[in-house]
Parts: sequence; C-alpha cells; structure tokens
Amino acid sequence: MATIASAHNLWERSLASEAEELHRKLCEAPERRGRPECAAYLAAHPAHDAAGDLARARADLDGAMATIASAHKLWEGSLAAEADELHRKLCEAPERRGRQECAAFLAAHSGNDAVDPEAMRLRMASLKAEHAVWDRDFSKEADDLHRKLCEDPERHDRPDCLRFLSASAARAAEAPPAAPGAGAEALSPSPAAPRELHWSSVAHWAAARPQKLRGGSAGGLAVVEPGVLRASRWSGMIPGVSCIAAVPRHGTSATQVEEVVREFHAQSYEGRRQLVLVYHYEDEEAAAQVRQLADGHHIKGSAARGPAAEYPSAASLRFGAWASDGEIVAHWDFEERYSPERLSLQVRALAYANRPAALLVPEEGAGASNFTETSLLGERLWMNEHWQPLLKEQLAVLKGVEAHHIAHVRAGADLLPQRRAAPEVCDGIADKVPEPLMGAVEGKLAEALGEELAARFHLLATKRAETAEKLRTICGEARAEQSEEQRLRLRVAAQRIAAIREELDSHFTRLGELYSAAGEP
Repeated sequence: MATIASAHNLWERSLASEAEELHRKLCEAPERRGRPECAAYLAAHPAHDAAGDLARARADLDGAMATIASAHKLWEGSLAAEADELHRKLCEAPERRGRQECAAFLAAHSGNDAVDPEAMRLRMASLKAEHAVWDRDFSKEADDLHRKLCEDPERHDRPDCLRFLSASAARAAEAPPAAPGAGAEALSPSPAAPRELHWSSVAHWAAARPQKLRGGSAGGLAVVEPGVLRASRWSGMIPGVSCIAAVPRHGTSATQVEEVVREFHAQSYEGRRQLVLVYHYEDEEAAAQVRQLADGHHIKGSAARGPAAEYPSAASLRFGAWASDGEIVAHWDFEERYSPERLSLQVRALAYANRPAALLVPEEGAGASNFTETSLLGERLWMNEHWQPLLKEQLAVLKGVEAHHIAHVRAGADLLPQRRAAPEVCDGIADKVPEPLMGAVEGKLAEALGEELAARFHLLATKRAETAEKLRTICGEARAEQSEEQRLRLRVAAQRIAAIREELDSHFTRLGELYSAAGEP
C-alpha cells in the first residue's frame, strides 16, 4: 500500500501540473489576459518550460501507472495464493483426496509452505478495503476534472462531453434520496447558502430521470428563497430564455404592445433573452404592430393559424414556443406585469434545485396547490412535454404528476405578477347616442324622411343600448375574473362587442347627416 500511495502522489502532482498548464493557456488567450483573475494568476505563475514540464509529468505518470500495475499484480498473486490454499483444504478432505483432480493438485503443490488461512483472509480483506478507498477517491477526482473541462462553453457541446454529463446526471439521480421531511423540501433555509450554478445539471434531466418516476412522485417539493438565488453565481454556460406572449385579437393598441416589449427589456436576466409575440394570422392590425417592433431575433413575431374564435389557444402559444430559440421557454402573459427579476430568479432556481421547471409562489402558504400558473418557466424539452397553457389540464400536471420536477420560488408582492388594468375598450363606456340625434329625433325623422327611416333609427338605437349594456357587463366580469383562460376570452368578447358598437355609431352618424340635410330649408 505504501507503493500505491507513492504512485498516487506522483499521479496527483502530474494532474496538478496539467491543470496549471490548462489554466495558463486559458488566461494567455487575448480575450482573457485583461481579466483581473487572469492577470493575478499569470503574475503568480511566471512562464516556464511548459513542454518540458508536461513531458516530465507524463513520464512521472507513466512510472506511477507502471508501479500501480506492479502492485496490482502482487495483489493478484496474493489472491491466487489464497485460492490455492482454499483448493488445498478442499482436496485434503477424506471424501475428496481420492479424486483424480485433487490427487494431481496435491502432487503439484506438495512442496509449498503451509499458509495460515486466517492470516491470509485478514490480509486480503484489508488490502481489498484499502484498494476500494483509493479507487473511489481516484474516480471522484478524475470525474471532477472531467466535469470542469466539459462545462467550459468551448467543450460543452462535444459528443464525449454530452455523454459524460448525461451519465453523471443519471448516476446522481439514481443515488439513494435523503429521507423526505414533512411538507415541502426547503432547499435554501437562509440566504447564507449560495451555490455555484451549472446549467448542465438541468439540461440533461431527461436522460437522468429514472423510468420509474414517470407518472409518479419522487421526493418533496423544492421551495427556494429569492435571497439565496441572488447570492448564487453561474459557472459555465448561461442558458437563453424565450418568452411566449399572445397578442389579443382586435382592440389592442400599439401602446399596449410597446408596453409589454418595454417591460420585457427591463428584465435583469444576464443570459440571452427573446420575446416571441404570437398573433392571429387574420389580425392585420396586430401583425403590423408586431412587425414594427420585431427584429427577428430579440423580438420575434409568430403568426398562429386556426379558427379565430378559438384564439388565443394552447396550440397558438405552443406554436410560438416551437418558433423560439432559447434553451428555456417561459409563459409571458400579455395581461400581466412581471418583476424585472422574474427571469433571473426563476432560471437560477432551475439550476439551484436541479429541476427542469419553476413557478412563483406567494410567501404565505407556498405549496403544491398555491402558485401563479402564468409564471411557469421550464427547460425546453420539459415544456414541450408538459406545457398546456390556457387548458384546465395544466393545473393537474403542475399539482400532480410533475410536481416533483418543479422548483417553487417563494415571492413577495413585489415579485408576483400583477394584472394589468382592464382593456381600453372597457374605459369610458357610454350608453347614449350622439347628441345630434337625442330628443325627438325619431319623430322628426318620420316627418322629414318617412316612417321607414324612423323605424330603422329606432332599431339601431335599441341595438346600441343593448350593446352598451352587454359591453359593460363583460368588462365587469373581465376585471373580476381570476382564471387567465376565461379572462382572455372575455377580453376578446369585449373587443368584438366594442367593434359592433363602433359600427352602430357610424350608422348613427350617417343618419344624423341625413337628418341635417333633410332639415335644411
């Protein structure tokens, strides 16, 4: 074992030399030389004969490996001796001595010195235990170095690194879980426990998840505090996020669309961001507004097809996700205002809790059934499998079979989504017809233009009053509605009724013009 320890020390020194040389090469690159940490490192480690050091390190490593091979051969010899002693004992039993193979074995080994079986057993047990400890430590150090190399952005997408990171995530997932406590699993009991965040731990969740977890629960909920997320820092790749928003049909002003885009730009997330504005392909007004703001990358438009009456729908939002570019997809409700920290905190929560999805939950009563559905954000593959926006089935997924895959970010009032004001079509509702036609207009129309026009005016006035009342009712329901799906449908209905009201107003205007013309001398 002293020989093995000596060889292991040589290997450690050679590994440290290689790691130091790798650090130097990274810091000597023109784009990194100016970084403070690289300048400090290069000053503390002046240039030396890297090629010679590497050659010597490789020679040391080769020598160490040869020594290890020799020690392993010795261990194998000891094992063979133990096997021979066991064979001897079996063959010396009276019932076996006469067998042909035992006679041949005893004749061939008659000159060997006797070996104490118990001493041999204890020696071999000790050797095996020491070898197992060394092998475990060696494997861990090699895996740690491999992981650091593969998490570098320049190597992250190499096939060998993808296989290694996937296998590492699978081993981590198969490790025995800690005994679950009652209720939620508090992953960050205080802001004093920041972590180094690695996107690779999230990106390979699909390969790592055991098949037995499909359709079932695995562990408690992960509730993460904002403070610990703010204190944690990314290491390696920072994933890109694509936010998907559905622009309502008709009645959505350019100012509203610009406001949504402005709030998206205010996000403090340090990675790549993209806003996909989904609109119905028949809505020319929305299409023009989106085209004016889109740049094809940071802000992107997506024309959804399908029946106009069913827009917005799960299919239209999922189509927007399909057209996006980010490693993460986020639901971005057009009717909600989000905190500038939303993306930063939720994406960090994915890596912190090693989960593929995240939701914002109120500080009071955080749990599986108390969350803001419109704050859902997740790794692209997970969202492709489980995101069902505007459908009742979504709640069942988030509360049930996929709850163990979701990190809950505990949020105060300043972090929770805030509903926007009621649609513009609901502002300043009036139930009166234009002033020129008030009073005894119907009678005067009958005298001037005949009963037919007067009857038409009466019908239009009645319809307009009914339309105004219906619009008032729907706007009141939209303000009070809690369900995002129903609220969006009420908004669409209000916009349609408002369009009918505008058409009726235009008819009244034309009748007023006719009346004015008929009343001239």
